[in-house]
Amino acid sequence: MNIQIVSKPYQFANMVRELFSAKILGVDTETTGLDQFTYHPLLISLYDGKVAYVVDLLELGLDVIKQLKPILESHDIFKIGHNLTFEYKFFYHTARIDMQNMHDVMITDKLIYAGLRMRHTLKDVAFRRLGLELDKTIRKSFIDAKPEDISWSKEQLEYSAMDAVYPVDIYPLQMEDIKQQKLQRVYELERNIIAPTAIIEY
Repeated sequence: MNIQIVSKPYQFANMVRELFSAKILGVDTETTGLDQFTYHPLLISLYDGKVAYVVDLLELGLDVIKQLKPILESHDIFKIGHNLTFEYKFFYHTARIDMQNMHDVMITDKLIYAGLRMRHTLKDVAFRRLGLELDKTIRKSFIDAKPEDISWSKEQLEYSAMDAVYPVDIYPLQMEDIKQQKLQRVYELERNIIAPTAIIEY
């Protein structure tokens, strides 16, 4: 996997230039908590099917997020992630970005297995779909962390990167089930209310 850490302005500019031509985009964020009004944004991970970029917001600052607006709001770039209402609120709160054209692997998993008692975390979905046993304990190292004390480890950065990659790998497998179960109309309905749901929650 080609993982690039983006911590310099010129690296960020190069990344943005590359992503303008993306057709799909895995999206994930890391923060110190779950409440957009109190947490501190830490990392943004973006995967275009070739390169997983990990944007270090502690080095670059939050103002750079605004430069992602035309990419994340583009209807020509298909954004894929897990629990994208969280990511939507992240980008809306930090830069008033209205992310569009999304596939949420968590919501789609719930749709496919509706009525069954199953868990829909990324760890569970990745195990069902990809046969991978994800170590999610690293996530705990972000929660309540003090930004001034953070020195990124290789494991933390790789963890963040792969959280943008796995949903992209899961997407085509889910769509096979959506087609087989003839759930396309319901899927489109669910997909189109990700943004409105996030705004209501916000």
